[in-house]
Amino acid sequence: MNEINAENEKAEAGKMRQIKQAGGDAESWFLAGLGMARQWQAIVDALRDGMLAFSGHVPGTTAKDVLDMILVTQYFDTMKEIGAPLKDFIGFYSTQAWGCEGQDKRWIPPG
Repeated sequence: MNEINAENEKAEAGKMRQIKQAGGDAESWFLAGLGMARQWQAIVDALRDGMLAFSGHVPGTTAKDVLDMILVTQYFDTMKEIGAPLKDFIGFYSTQAWGCEGQDKRWIPPG
């Protein structure tokens, strides 16, 4: 009889540990999500402040101009990160600079 009670108590203790662990995990995920939301809010606030400051200092610019500039900058940053691990060289050349107008533009791998 004592063995059965001891096993039941051990099982109950295991259940309580699992419940507490699940509650802790849920709280952890909630706080991580809250942190991400605050991070994004800070980014949006900084973008808004930057746009307003830029528009105020450069006459004739609109919020759309600033957003376009930010998107282009983000695009180039993304392309730089994508190309960073590549060992090959990718070059874009103007054929006019070489006096080759009308000829095909070609990419020649290094080596």
